[in-house]
Amino acid sequence: ELVRPASSKTLYILDEPTTGLHFQDIQRLIRVLQKLVDKGHTVLVIEHNMDLVKTADWVIDLGPAAGIYGGKLIGEGTPEMLAKKNTPTGIALKQALMPLSKQTAPVAPPSSERTPIPFITVENGKQNNLQGVFAQIPRGQITVFTGPSGSGKSSLAFETIYAEGQRRYTETLPAYARQYVKQLPKPKADKIEGLSPSIALEQKTGGLNPRSTVGTLTEVYDLLRVLYAHLGIAYCPETGEPIRQISKERVVEKVLSFPLGEKIMILTPIQLQKKETFEEKLEALNKEGYVRIRLNGKVYELDEEIPFEPFRKNEICLVIDRMSVDPGTKQRLYEAVEKATQLSEGICIIARSSEDLLFNLAFAVESTGKSYPSITPHTFSFNAESGMCLECLGLGTIYGAHLSNQKGLMRLSILQAADRLFKEFGSAKSFKLLETYFQQIGIDCDTPLKKLSAQHLDIFLNGGPEQKIKQFFTARWIGLQPLFAMNARSGSTEMRQSLLPYLSLHKCPSCEGSRLNPLARHVRIGPYSLPGLCAANLASAYTFIQSLKPTPFLEETHKQLVKSLDFLLQIGLHYLSLDRSAPTLSGGELQRLRLARQLGSGLVSCLYVLDEPTIGLHPANSEQLNAALKRLRDLGNTLILVEHDPLIIAEADYLFDFGPKAGREGGRITAHGTLSEIKKNPHSLTGAYLSGKKQIPIPKKRRPFSPDIRIEKASLH
Repeated sequence: ELVRPASSKTLYILDEPTTGLHFQDIQRLIRVLQKLVDKGHTVLVIEHNMDLVKTADWVIDLGPAAGIYGGKLIGEGTPEMLAKKNTPTGIALKQALMPLSKQTAPVAPPSSERTPIPFITVENGKQNNLQGVFAQIPRGQITVFTGPSGSGKSSLAFETIYAEGQRRYTETLPAYARQYVKQLPKPKADKIEGLSPSIALEQKTGGLNPRSTVGTLTEVYDLLRVLYAHLGIAYCPETGEPIRQISKERVVEKVLSFPLGEKIMILTPIQLQKKETFEEKLEALNKEGYVRIRLNGKVYELDEEIPFEPFRKNEICLVIDRMSVDPGTKQRLYEAVEKATQLSEGICIIARSSEDLLFNLAFAVESTGKSYPSITPHTFSFNAESGMCLECLGLGTIYGAHLSNQKGLMRLSILQAADRLFKEFGSAKSFKLLETYFQQIGIDCDTPLKKLSAQHLDIFLNGGPEQKIKQFFTARWIGLQPLFAMNARSGSTEMRQSLLPYLSLHKCPSCEGSRLNPLARHVRIGPYSLPGLCAANLASAYTFIQSLKPTPFLEETHKQLVKSLDFLLQIGLHYLSLDRSAPTLSGGELQRLRLARQLGSGLVSCLYVLDEPTIGLHPANSEQLNAALKRLRDLGNTLILVEHDPLIIAEADYLFDFGPKAGREGGRITAHGTLSEIKKNPHSLTGAYLSGKKQIPIPKKRRPFSPDIRIEKASLH
């Protein structure tokens, strides 16, 4: 507007132009507006920023309030004139026109004057069988809801208080995010106030993933993966030698040891950069003078049509050179290896006719030259292909079949067994092929399996030799038991279900239950590999981790690891190991693991709602649970427990007794207060038992003991 030729006088109307501007930018804006006025234009600004208002030539003040209470001219004049008026704008202008040294900034009231919210308040709660309850639950304390089963404790704790806390949280999320979050229904209550972000720890023992372990549930395993990736020393699974950096000369010597005249290719892996197309990559390689690439195992010229599928996992390698093995080409080979490693940060692939040899110059075995992928936290993940044992796919167990113990199966002949097991999956031709194979190796297909010789039965169950069936056609029987195990691991759901009666779970013989591949199993810190440390009990693992002296950038990881293990020991789980499978844990162990995870998170000012945390706990463990709950409370959190255990009730800060009975006859708060107040309350059924007025009687006569069921030499977990 300033540089436009002045053809006439203009009226400029601006709507709050200072919005989003820094002080310096406001100063620049004011200079622009002043220049417009100097050129003879008129500028009208709707503005609330006093830094701009105080520089105006004339101010029009509207008010005195908003809506129907405004719309009047309550003042006009220069900023100095308006500053003398007792209007909101006048008061603000008076402050703005003062020298900076005399201006007073608004001061927030001291924290002591701020009124904290003392209670979580529920008015007229009617969820499920609640009879319009009113409750004030003290914040920052441990409160126990107790009473007969079905009296409304969970309806108030979980379906009213926790549900409303979660619902308010999800309402703060954008609409796009809310579609992925399960939204709880609005509870039936007139008013719920004083809520904090809510977390529920419910009693859930079923539905646990077999891949979950104590280590993954508590996130300790994730910290250990980081620690081992940076502090661990890798050893070759085959020779036991340390894996370290090797030279290009070592790669050249290895290649020259191949048979003279063997044709090889020197390759290097290449990746498409973000937003880079395959065609753009080819064009760039062409300009650099390269001629060929290998795509998914097949070599192509760069100028021919290459069948690239962008939505599949592609292996792209650049062909650096092609040559025959010859000592005379040593210099050329060295240069090709050097170029390959420059392009891929130390990776070089020697492609032979029978195999590819990967050389990672930064990570290889000195004596054999065998290379391995670099060690990263993913190396120790049994849920990722780069870390899992490929035999059991990271589960640590495989299905095995001991069919010789199946008496019903052993009464059948080979053909009868095949008909029973594979009738829905086989064909007439496949059954005929099976019969021909066994006839040619001298096994009668009509003889019951239990009457076959040990050698013949072993062939049927575990596999036999390759046999020529007819000209140009040979076949080999892989064995019934390996076939079952293979289909149990990777067959269709229908097939797996049909095989389950014949199978049982066994420790994986390849990884010995550690779930990891050979490289990950051979990375050690001191005497411990990661599987070895996870197999030790938590007390031993804690002692070892505490003794480590990490590098500065790992200090936070080490500190968090020690802290998490310490929590687990404090709640009495010293006997567990980090590799213990989650589905094998008891309900009490799972509840304490969840508590340890929350303690380790360090969250404050939250609301925790717990569902009978003492389920599965021996009274000796209740003291440890109480200590964990008190630490959560001391962090500034509020805890609501649905509980009946007298040891937990005795340690609570406040109690609510529900009743008087269950269902329609319950849903009321019959008493509330401290433990001593509950004991004295005549309406409290819980108080009557805690005070000794009511007791569970001891039987006067006990039945004689008769050991009819005997269990001997039991071992599990």
